[in-house]
Amino acid sequence: MFIYFCKMKIFYSFFFVLCFFNLSNAQTKLQQSNWQQRVNYKIDVNFNPENKTLKGEIQFEYFNNSPDTIKTFYIHAWPNAYKNNQTAFAKQEIQNGKRQFYFSKEEDRGYIDSFAFQINKKSVKWSFDPQHIDILVLELNEWILPNQKVIIQTPFFVKVPKVVSRMGTEDGFFAFTQWFPKPAVYDVNGWNPIPYLDQGEFYSEFGAFEVNITCPKNYIVAATGNLQNPDELAYLKSLNGKKAIRNSKELHTLKYTENNIHDFAWFADTAFYVEDNFVVLNNGDTITTWLFADQDYNKIIKKQRTNSHPILSLNKGVKDYSNAIGNYPYNQCTVVIGALSAGAGMEYPTITICESDEESTIIHEVGHNWFYGILASNERQYPWMDESMNTYFHEIFTNSYHINDQFLEFNKGKDWFSKYQTMFGLINSAQKSETQKLNLPSDQFTNNNYGLIVYGKGPLLFAYLNEQLGDTLFDQCIKNYYETWKFKHPLPKDVQNSFETTTKMDLSWFFDDLMNENYEVDIQKTDSFRVKGFKNFEAFLNQNKDTKTANRNGLLLENNFKNNGQSMDFINFGIPFKLPLNNAKINMNLSPIIGYNLYDQFYAGAMLFNRTIFRNKFEYNIMPAYSFANNKLIGFAQLNSLFWRNNGISKFTEFGIIGQQFGTDFNAQSNQYFKINPYFRVHFKHKNPSLYKSNLNLAWTHTGLENQFRTLLDSSNNPIQLENFNFFNYLKLEHTFKFTNAITPTTIRTYAEYGYNYKFGVRNSEYIKIGAELKLKQYLSKDNKYFKTRTFVGVFAHQKGNTGLQNFYVTNAIDYTYQQALIGRNETQFSNNIFGNQIIDNESNIRAVVPMSQSSNWIISSNNEITLPGKIPFNIYFDAAFYQIPVGTSTGIQYSKAELYYVAGLSLPIFEDLFEIYLPVYYSKNININSNQIIALNKIGFKLNLNKLNPYKILGF
Repeated sequence: MFIYFCKMKIFYSFFFVLCFFNLSNAQTKLQQSNWQQRVNYKIDVNFNPENKTLKGEIQFEYFNNSPDTIKTFYIHAWPNAYKNNQTAFAKQEIQNGKRQFYFSKEEDRGYIDSFAFQINKKSVKWSFDPQHIDILVLELNEWILPNQKVIIQTPFFVKVPKVVSRMGTEDGFFAFTQWFPKPAVYDVNGWNPIPYLDQGEFYSEFGAFEVNITCPKNYIVAATGNLQNPDELAYLKSLNGKKAIRNSKELHTLKYTENNIHDFAWFADTAFYVEDNFVVLNNGDTITTWLFADQDYNKIIKKQRTNSHPILSLNKGVKDYSNAIGNYPYNQCTVVIGALSAGAGMEYPTITICESDEESTIIHEVGHNWFYGILASNERQYPWMDESMNTYFHEIFTNSYHINDQFLEFNKGKDWFSKYQTMFGLINSAQKSETQKLNLPSDQFTNNNYGLIVYGKGPLLFAYLNEQLGDTLFDQCIKNYYETWKFKHPLPKDVQNSFETTTKMDLSWFFDDLMNENYEVDIQKTDSFRVKGFKNFEAFLNQNKDTKTANRNGLLLENNFKNNGQSMDFINFGIPFKLPLNNAKINMNLSPIIGYNLYDQFYAGAMLFNRTIFRNKFEYNIMPAYSFANNKLIGFAQLNSLFWRNNGISKFTEFGIIGQQFGTDFNAQSNQYFKINPYFRVHFKHKNPSLYKSNLNLAWTHTGLENQFRTLLDSSNNPIQLENFNFFNYLKLEHTFKFTNAITPTTIRTYAEYGYNYKFGVRNSEYIKIGAELKLKQYLSKDNKYFKTRTFVGVFAHQKGNTGLQNFYVTNAIDYTYQQALIGRNETQFSNNIFGNQIIDNESNIRAVVPMSQSSNWIISSNNEITLPGKIPFNIYFDAAFYQIPVGTSTGIQYSKAELYYVAGLSLPIFEDLFEIYLPVYYSKNININSNQIIALNKIGFKLNLNKLNPYKILGF
């Protein structure tokens, strides 16, 4: 037995090493093979609009043109993505902040089933992929040999979901996309089984399609390919922009065919407006164009005689893309205007669906007939090969690139944002170190970056490549790439090889550096060009020194546009503000301000600042003001420095200092407070920044209250009053972690605070307290109904002297570090103004304005709130606090006891967490202020969180 064990141990060790060696060398191949599988389909389907179902039979010829023996067969069953909340699609929706599908009703869900697979007339077993129910695995009775053809067939049944992505029904409109069982692609990298995703598109084999659709005659169908029914074709042509109305529910069968395509989509409605037209290509081919619209056509009719009519936009797209890339190879091209919840449009071979009739959307989606339709790259893995390249041409055709302008002076003209909104978004993302490299799979982009990087940065990079190569050479590259790879599955290296063959140039600076890395680009122009992190790109620029500037139109995103060699102005000064210039050394703004609080009353001043829409390495915001009531200088100032950006563990780090001085009616005196607050903050990186955010903040706060008087005796024993300050010092280390799930967003905050104060030069108190907070919000429906709860635990770990200000207050806490913007900072329920009823966030957050106690020991509190059903605007809340308080005795001996306070009532979140009103209805007896437990109306409280109105936080800057 021992010998057997030793032998087995050696065997498994060798097996493990062998497997590890194979896996480590099984890298993804980036260059496609010279063979390609082919699938020819014949599909018969019956459409039942009343039951929202399809019942069909599919048969396809599968040609194994590879040199490999296929031992397992993968088939996509993508309608199953809509079956439950455990699918990849459902999980991605939650990650991207969408709740509609998660809370959809069972009748609004979809699926595909009723399979009975046969291969060459012999039944085969099948199973779901262990991780994805929208991927099927066939257990082959016989392996499929190289150069062998097999015929696979099965019945299938589809329950059509409500439109929450691409496939579905809404208001009588049906979109049948990714609707039939479809083989996964087998290419140089083997099988490519992928689950259905909303963010991330598809990859399928080329072949021929024959599709027979049996449906009621009152439904008009728009589909991929060529309609083979002469009578139906004649009827559609006779409509000429009119609404199709056929009341007959008699069944008829429509036949569609097409070759050299890799997908088939169709759309049906009883009330389509239908119009046909044509466009003649430069090679003499005539392409029939079709428009099917399920929306009110009156708006479209008004565009009938203008260039913005949607069918003319369709014609323009077909013509422009044919001229720029290569001739459109099919007989017809169709646009459907209908319901869609996956962007503004979605493309399929020879047909596209658009949410609106806007020219830009139509041209973009038509362009996907070339990128995705004809050049069928693996868009799930390499979205730039479709979306970025197509968007580049779409932007060219709609004049969205302003080559004659310079981004380096981008604020010229009133339409600055419409011209450069993509660049603004990219710079904002880059400044927060949230940008990603372009060459990533679709599902690895954050929701925000999928748009910014794939549709923004990628097209700009191709515009930059065009700028470097010149129009003639770049156009030749595109056309050669198209002719070489049409009706095939190119991979990234195939694009690079095609471009390098055409240009006879090494383009690694573009494909390996700019597209495949995420370094921050900074082109520095002195005697030569220097680019941090991009050796190939730097070498390329220095081989082309005849260029005045390496980025003359600003198409290439940089983290510093001011050192490119352009002439620089000394200052760009704006009143009240101007957008920053990239050719000015200093950008400065001066804005008048006016404000009010109860103690300074109206005050006026000016704000000097250098931060508008972009972050700066060094930022300042200086706001001196004058209080007319107190005749005193007040104000606010902040200096901030960004550094250690994108350094491995942190997105960015900032260090700064805040100073402020305002009035405060502390101890019924007309006083002022001041605060000095240096801080150091680290914003951490996460593998999934869409879901996780965290930061660590270390801050020291020094505060003081003036007009604190002390009586002393002079040398003659006469009493004198000395004005002095009461100084407070706080050192706080705080960590915040946020899980931004769309269903259960959660925040965990922990802190430790050391504080002490000096009064009249004597240390008066000292303490250490620690706290932990858990906030969880559980959404209950897609219309934002929710339950939220918060738990706080705090304890004094050390205490010496009087810590009244810093104790754990049950309610009406004192903002002793002056973190919040308050109109009435020290008002209480006994004040004669409304701000005595204001409730500010503190440790316990008990929402009541009645007098309550405080603890210098420990506290545990819970805050809970739930929305009411329907359109009732009120919420129900329940807050409770359990804490320890000292109690004196007649003998003077101190002891402690625990108290439980609670309050329940109605809240009205007019603007959640910004302005809310609280009506306490029931509370514990130990805070009873009347003869019963019903709180009086004058105890209505409210929250006014002015910190939420910080414009930079609102805009995400």
